[in-house]
Amino acid sequence: MKNTRIYKLLRSLDRKILNRFLKFVNSPYFNVNKDIITLTTLVSSHIKNNNSEQIADKQSIWKDVLSMDEAYNDLKFRKLCNDILEKFERFLTVEQLEKRNLMQVNLLLASIKEHKFDMLIDKQKKKSYRYLDRALE
Repeated sequence: MKNTRIYKLLRSLDRKILNRFLKFVNSPYFNVNKDIITLTTLVSSHIKNNNSEQIADKQSIWKDVLSMDEAYNDLKFRKLCNDILEKFERFLTVEQLEKRNLMQVNLLLASIKEHKFDMLIDKQKKKSYRYLDRALE
């Protein structure tokens, strides 16, 4: 497990970002796969407690932690690790979007236009002008 890309990546994070990623993974809006939650929680727990030397091997995690009845399947385990990596990439995207108010407003205006929510246009246009003025200052 320690040699997986996702383990190395999560180990490089500071505690604050690791905790935010855990919240993201546990959000039913962004993730519905319980195995992703279980494995991410296990890995982050070992990282937080500096027990990286004691983390179980892939086969033990497969059987004990993920409670898989079938025999260890390396392809499925790697797929699960890759799914976690994709969630992490999505997390990074959402984190960046949260920092960019002007981009959020522009995306919102595009969505309003796409769905034809005409009653929201004036309010959001004013809001976008305010953010644009602040960005140009």
